[in-house]
Amino acid sequence: MRIALLFPIRNYEKKIPDITLELSNKIHKDLTILGANHIDVRFPGLDYSYVATNQSKEISPKGRMILDALNNMPQPPNFVIICDGSGKIPYSYISEIFQELISDSNLSCVMAHRIKHKAIDSFRYLIERFEVFSLMRYHNYPNKIPDGQCGLWAFRYGKLDSNGKEISLTSEGYEIELDLLDEVINKKLNFSFIEVDLPVQPITTSYTYEDNFEKLKFLCSKCNKLKDCLTEYLIEFESTNEFKGIIKNMDENEVKMWENKYKVGLNNFIKSSE
Repeated sequence: MRIALLFPIRNYEKKIPDITLELSNKIHKDLTILGANHIDVRFPGLDYSYVATNQSKEISPKGRMILDALNNMPQPPNFVIICDGSGKIPYSYISEIFQELISDSNLSCVMAHRIKHKAIDSFRYLIERFEVFSLMRYHNYPNKIPDGQCGLWAFRYGKLDSNGKEISLTSEGYEIELDLLDEVINKKLNFSFIEVDLPVQPITTSYTYEDNFEKLKFLCSKCNKLKDCLTEYLIEFESTNEFKGIIKNMDENEVKMWENKYKVGLNNFIKSSE
């Protein structure tokens, strides 16, 4: 079995020694025991694939870095494992998520479910849950999806059946996890979650508020009727017990940001290009 093990490393180059040490001491051994005979480790973000922006240079966004790394593999892998290179996700879960994926040949994908600390603030987490809720409603998905946007995930690469069905990711930026989730829901593929317990640490990120709407823009381009449904889905989402539970534990400023910033921004997004 060939594995592509990718650590998107943008702005976290200092974490590479820790990852390399974990790979040599534990991960490589565990994956080999589980059946991997070739592990191609890449650090997307260190390739410095630049794009010009106002005469300055920026590293390619997360999704593009990952897909570029996959497209440049010397041989296509059987499995792909992604783990954010920030160090917020304990690397020990890499072996666990691979073990879950190969435990059932019908599984096409396994994602991590952050059970306690989310490594993001409550405002961003609430937006994440609305995005997942919207995908569930759009595809009439009947089951619970506990996460779907953690930076640890794994999937089977290439054709999954005789009909040529496969996971085909196309996203450019931070929406790549939602791209994956949409693929498995829309194509009715089997997927599961493993629980991950992230250590509490300071919340740092290069993610911006505007990236929320870049994610929505991508989803609406992929799900061509989604934009027309977002107002309805927002009303439904705010009536759920999940929303009420999250909002109850948010501070006053975060609640105001949801009411006066995100919902206003969402309404403007919906009205754009009408």
